[in-house]
Amino acid sequence: MADLAFGKEIELPAGALRRALSAALPLYVWTCGEDDDGSADCAVPFRRSQLIMGRSAGMIVTMTLEPGWPAAAERSHHVFTLALHHPTTEDRDLAERMLAVTALALCQADREGSQCRFEGGPWLDNGQVEQVAEQVMNGKGLPAAIAAFGPVQAAVDGGEPSRPEQVQTPGAKADAPPAAPEPARAPFVRRAGGFGRKGL
Repeated sequence: MADLAFGKEIELPAGALRRALSAALPLYVWTCGEDDDGSADCAVPFRRSQLIMGRSAGMIVTMTLEPGWPAAAERSHHVFTLALHHPTTEDRDLAERMLAVTALALCQADREGSQCRFEGGPWLDNGQVEQVAEQVMNGKGLPAAIAAFGPVQAAVDGGEPSRPEQVQTPGAKADAPPAAPEPARAPFVRRAGGFGRKGL
């Protein structure tokens, strides 16, 4: 999960986010918001919650973006807040990549005024979010990536209200089995419109 605060009201940069997610997670076909028309410059007003959806062979993963989230209201000098709820997957690597890439795409919509707080971490500015996203895309876990910017609290500390995606189904496993290691690949580097592998 992540909370975001902005110095101005932003739109969902659906086209830019779709490109970034497609570059970061190419096995999925992405739709960013119910009004995503598939165009490169599509932008959708945050009149209501927006659903990010990725489809692959036999699997659908979603993440809800909720405007006006109160956990970010403490940033009193900001005028617009968002919550990125946890993706609907037990694959930790997939969830963390979705969160990091989406948070960065949203922060890019207000480079000077945006701030982001991933669960348990400190508030980060746009440049710090970019560093976190690049590290996550290169295989570092999200908690480890944000630890460089301040103490990371435990995920369950009573400091924030429960969110719907955190409810554990009785009998369900807390974490998915670790995935088989991937073959060595060139590192991801930040590029305009998303991420790409170095040298490609």
